[in-house]
Amino acid sequence: MAKPELQLRVRATGDWERAAELLRTLKRGNRVWESVVGKEAKYAAKLVRENLNTRGKLTGTKWPRLKPLTWKRKKTKRILFESGQLAKAITAKKEGSSWFIGVVSTDKHKGTDISLRDLAAVHEYGTTIVQEWTAKQRAAFFALLRKYGGARRGSSRRKTSPSAQSPAVRDPRTGRFVKTKAIPKGRMVVVIKIPARPFIFPVLTRMYKGAQDSVERRILSQIKSALKLK
Repeated sequence: MAKPELQLRVRATGDWERAAELLRTLKRGNRVWESVVGKEAKYAAKLVRENLNTRGKLTGTKWPRLKPLTWKRKKTKRILFESGQLAKAITAKKEGSSWFIGVVSTDKHKGTDISLRDLAAVHEYGTTIVQEWTAKQRAAFFALLRKYGGARRGSSRRKTSPSAQSPAVRDPRTGRFVKTKAIPKGRMVVVIKIPARPFIFPVLTRMYKGAQDSVERRILSQIKSALKLK
């Protein structure tokens, strides 16, 4: 007696053309992922720019106040905002397979010899600058004090022995402290301390490492949009 033949009836349902299109898109996964990461990097740069413009309020970072003399001389009362150059220089730049968020521009800041990249590093980490003043520079400084109502407190001349060393200063590019040369005896020196007013790393640490769920949702939304998923 012959065995009955097994018959299967398969009926395809759904949008098979759409499924085939999706599979073709997934083959281009690397390009899709690069696009998603690139958009997220640009979004991070936007947050850094906003954090600078809000003086650290976006990430809840407390910045030290400006000194009274600096405050009186500023044309605008916004900290780290005089010409707007620094904020405009914040960007997202691809470096190999990674993205750099911050300031890479080597253009000079208006009215100074410091590049925008170095200026951003100075304010991000803070630094100590040791300068030797001429009599002309010293006179100009005290003229500013008189103009803006500052009081002269003694002499700014500091005499040191030939073996004395100036304070270690922070390299704005590496963030490390380095020793400076000995201060010659009898020279007028001024130590200028610029406190750290970070606006880049607080975004990357508080709004990324501390908010993984929201970052994942944002990235998944971008992937769905790139793959044109419902």
